[in-house]
Amino acid sequence: MSFRYQIQTLYAEKKGVKTFEGIDPITGLPVLIYEFQGNPRTNLEKLESENIPGVLETDASDTLNRLVVAYSKRYKAVSKPFRIAKSMLLIESARALRDAARAGVVHGDIRPERFLSTQDHVLLEGFGAPWLAMENPYRAPETKGANFKDDIYAWAKSIFDIVSGELNDAHSTLLMQCLVANPNERLDAESLYDSLNHLGTHDAIANKTSVHNFELSFDENSMTRPGFQESTAPASLSSSVGSSSASRISSPVATAQVIGETAKPNKEVTKTFIKNPPPGATYKSGDSFSGDPHRVKLEQDLAELRSELASDNGNRRRRILMIVGLIVAVLLFAGLAFFKPFFGQPQPQTPLINQNNVTQYIVQLDIEPGDLPPIDIVVISSPSGSARPDNSILGKYKPGINQIALNKEGLWQFQGRFDNRLSDVVSLQLPEQRRILITIPPEADVTGQ
Repeated sequence: MSFRYQIQTLYAEKKGVKTFEGIDPITGLPVLIYEFQGNPRTNLEKLESENIPGVLETDASDTLNRLVVAYSKRYKAVSKPFRIAKSMLLIESARALRDAARAGVVHGDIRPERFLSTQDHVLLEGFGAPWLAMENPYRAPETKGANFKDDIYAWAKSIFDIVSGELNDAHSTLLMQCLVANPNERLDAESLYDSLNHLGTHDAIANKTSVHNFELSFDENSMTRPGFQESTAPASLSSSVGSSSASRISSPVATAQVIGETAKPNKEVTKTFIKNPPPGATYKSGDSFSGDPHRVKLEQDLAELRSELASDNGNRRRRILMIVGLIVAVLLFAGLAFFKPFFGQPQPQTPLINQNNVTQYIVQLDIEPGDLPPIDIVVISSPSGSARPDNSILGKYKPGINQIALNKEGLWQFQGRFDNRLSDVVSLQLPEQRRILITIPPEADVTGQ
């Protein structure tokens, strides 16, 4: 059966592979067509990801092979000024690596121009063609043929090139773990995605509970019911194709939800604003300020203000002043509720429960001596199922007192590293222990090692 797709213009050319923009004359939808000698990557029939262009067809002839994937001209190569948040660029392109690894499909030519995006969705293009890994300047030094560890290295090097160093410390540290010289010590695709997803979860919680995101909106009938609504609207990428070719792999009608794997589209969530407790402290249902004279006085003032506001007497200026007074009283009351756990009561060592029902233990990390710049803290070993894999970098921390969040009970082991100066390996047993001390030895102590 003849090849049904029409080739239009040359999209890109790398040694051994030509990529064309084309069109499906039956559906009228645009496609990308890869032409090459040799065979396409194996396991393409298993490849399915919302961040990889869907494979539509493979076509073989005596002289060359073709691979056809879904395409949309709305997607452009990611570059400055960015159309998409850098955190979304990282996590969605990492999801593409994870999904490809799960299917057993190696890329072999990841480079910056492969990262395509709209304003709310990322695609990693080029899966399926037999790229020559040695022709890629972003490949790992040891690479002699396409492999998953090389894909991780090329992905991280490409991201650094795209963002030109504009990443926070946590993301930069994670990417550096993908660029270590020993491929066996690099993160795999699954761990990379999980770690980025974990960082994104913490960022989202921090943003939702930040005082800068708190908006007090009220009128005279709703002052006693402060709250907020947040809604998420999914973005989608849809393609509809059909083929009668015997060599057809799949014909997806794909809708890509790009607001997180567990997000529900078109669903509005209403919450009451509750500030998370500070590290090491919790609020229990039913806690009150009974017997607190400050609360009694505030409640009396609030009752008087509400009573006067309900009255039709008084001029406009008096009503405005009373509204301002009510706002101040509400904020003072909220402040007393927030700070009460800090005064006159010991702070219990209990886990911090976040909004996603993930238990986080707050641990105090002391680093000595105090004259060092920020040092790397390495997770030597961690309990099974933790978000921090063995031999991963927890982050950079300054000397003195720091706080870290750990999500699994059990035995943790850490080591501090600064240049060639290594601390002793320090053990921590959660939940019994909540403090560790990392001491970097003086430079003289490591001379001659």
